[in-house]
Amino acid sequence: MIIGLRLKLAMAVRVRDVLLTNPFDSELADRVTFRFVEGVGRAQALLAQLEIQLLAPGTEIPKPEVDHALLLELQAATRELMRLLVRLDGIARFWFRGKPELMETWVNARRIAWTPRVREEALRGPPVPDTHERKVEPIAPA
Repeated sequence: MIIGLRLKLAMAVRVRDVLLTNPFDSELADRVTFRFVEGVGRAQALLAQLEIQLLAPGTEIPKPEVDHALLLELQAATRELMRLLVRLDGIARFWFRGKPELMETWVNARRIAWTPRVREEALRGPPVPDTHERKVEPIAPA
């Protein structure tokens, strides 16, 4: 799970770098870019905290316990980055449509995590809890 978060974050960092070197000329796009850049910084900080907690002090040996609250926060931050990336993808394709070198840079920057499954997860959002009631038959006394 952490490997997947690292891959998504690595892709987000590359996208951030492309966005910062090729800004859009739109206030709305700049606001989405700003939120994305802030989100990348937050996710990087959370991942660094998690990695520090996962290693035993002074060793390279992973600890068995994980701070689940921190892990959930990192997952939520990464999920928000993927949602913002869906919006930024449409904006970038519009702004870079007449510039093939920028379009190629954009496509290459987001290549790692842009598989159909990840895109579907980004669009779908957090999982909805199962509210379907299940009938449980009582156990007859022996």
